[in-house]
Amino acid sequence: METELKVITSEEVLNAITDAEKDLFAHIEWRGLDITVQRRLSFVGMMTTVDNIVQSCFNISDGMYLPEVCDFVFRCAVIDSYTNISLPDSNEDKYSILYDTDLCAAVSAAIDDGQLRNISDAVEEKIDYYVTSSAQNLRRQIENAYNTLEGLLGKLSDTFDWIDKDTFATLIGALGESKFDEEKLVDAFLTKTAAGAEIAKMVGNNSPDGEE
Repeated sequence: METELKVITSEEVLNAITDAEKDLFAHIEWRGLDITVQRRLSFVGMMTTVDNIVQSCFNISDGMYLPEVCDFVFRCAVIDSYTNISLPDSNEDKYSILYDTDLCAAVSAAIDDGQLRNISDAVEEKIDYYVTSSAQNLRRQIENAYNTLEGLLGKLSDTFDWIDKDTFATLIGALGESKFDEEKLVDAFLTKTAAGAEIAKMVGNNSPDGEE
């Protein structure tokens, strides 16, 4: 005969949390300063912190991954998210505080270790996902561009028999010199391949400006 298990309700579990456990704040003294440390962030706060750290590890202008700043960004996030400390605006001053003193170690000791490890792991995995996805997307773009040009030049091969596969190698190399976009594709074809130069010359000769 099976024993019926008594269901423990969510209200009962919540009521079992002690007042001490509900108190999310600790107070530490560091070099004469009374610092308030939040022992753990809320679920939403934790997710926001992870996103902020990850975004700060990429260059805003071109999306390049900057691994050299990640540890610095992580330390800044720990101080900003968990304490009542206002860090200076200067990155040099922040760097000095975070690396020349034991402030981060003192604060981290008062934070829930499990959550801090979870944030660190999540940041690492998310960055890896973004970097891998970005590389795969760029590879697909280049492959699609290559296939499109190969098909186009195949159709033109009867007319422009001077186009060969070396043109493609030159073109793909030109695309790799900077961030890929459609304008770069056209420019590379017209300026860095023999086929493009011939087409540009023919278009120029047939344009109104080229008429004598």
